[in-house]
Amino acid sequence: MQRGTQQLALQEELRKLQEQSSIHRLSERNCVELIMRLVKLGKLTEYVTPEQLESEIRDELMQHGGKVGVLNLPTLLNIDLNHIEARLAEMLKRDKRLQIMNGEVMTKYYLDGVAQEINEALAESGQIILTELAPRFSLTTDFVVQIVQERLGRTIKGQLEQGVLYTHLFIDRCKAQMRAAFSAITRPTPISQIVSTYSFNERLFYVRELENT
Repeated sequence: MQRGTQQLALQEELRKLQEQSSIHRLSERNCVELIMRLVKLGKLTEYVTPEQLESEIRDELMQHGGKVGVLNLPTLLNIDLNHIEARLAEMLKRDKRLQIMNGEVMTKYYLDGVAQEINEALAESGQIILTELAPRFSLTTDFVVQIVQERLGRTIKGQLEQGVLYTHLFIDRCKAQMRAAFSAITRPTPISQIVSTYSFNERLFYVRELENT
């Protein structure tokens, strides 16, 4: 039996007692004594407070690198899912460094780590298509775009255009190549032909920085 099942039954009994008149209501000390007696009699093998549950959730997040599936927590903690979801809702209200996306709890430091990995990959390749990058982190493309936009210019050193990240060095290099190509053109020439002839990245013709090259 999960800890949450026993706790739920006990909470229900205590709630009924606490809703009675003040004459019959249990004090906090009485509640503690009742719990300890139930444990001693073997009627309650284990119990967890909301604060302890939160601490255990945070421990699991730490052990899993800042991201853990909500549906995995009942098995990891041996606590009913409804108690976990209720506590997570309270945690999300108080702690803006936490969020849930696609059934996974994520911390800010996990998302910062994702951004750092993206920046390292960008620096190595010069350009990254975000739709191709998202599966690497098991995240949606929209969420990866959000991560990038929130950290662009800080953790991520680059420029985002039409779902593609470019380093400033990559763009500058392309601009120089395009200037050289345009200066060699002596008659009207279709863009498609220029792109094909010089093997340019066609996407960059639509980057605002290059429109006036």
